[in-house]
Amino acid sequence: MIQYFKERDIEALGIACFGPIDLNKKSDTYGYITTTPKLAWVNYDIVGAFKKELNIPIGFDTDVNGSALGEATWGITQDLENSIYITIGTGVGMGIITNGKLLHGMLHPEAGHMLLMMPLVRKEVKKQLNGYLKTKQLDDLENYIVLPSLNDNQGIMGCLKLALNEIEENK
Repeated sequence: MIQYFKERDIEALGIACFGPIDLNKKSDTYGYITTTPKLAWVNYDIVGAFKKELNIPIGFDTDVNGSALGEATWGITQDLENSIYITIGTGVGMGIITNGKLLHGMLHPEAGHMLLMMPLVRKEVKKQLNGYLKTKQLDDLENYIVLPSLNDNQGIMGCLKLALNEIEENK
């Protein structure tokens, strides 16, 4: 995997990784995949491995945050100050953009384990709001609660933005 990047002339790399991962740059295990159920990857220093071989700036975040960032930079949410990207996989993860920046905490927000279908989501949102809020966005849920727009490339695009951000931070 690292060899692929060694054979290319790149200035920075963005890694949007499954987790759990350590995103605290002050931590001794920053850049590690930590307590993942994927046993071969437990406590793996993924950022360190790439940095050692490539010696370039490396941006690092969760896979779901990478997708949220890709959509917010080049996709359907690019003109929004706040957005949520939800991914359905081994769990339900969320990448949250608030005030134009990724929301971080101990980990990325975990929405739980549940079955979601888009028409059902829109129907349930309408049901739960029960007319409490009246906005033009909520009157048009088909265009407010939407699928990603970058043809399943939002994660890759988010990695590109992580790399670009890392270049900017290291200037």
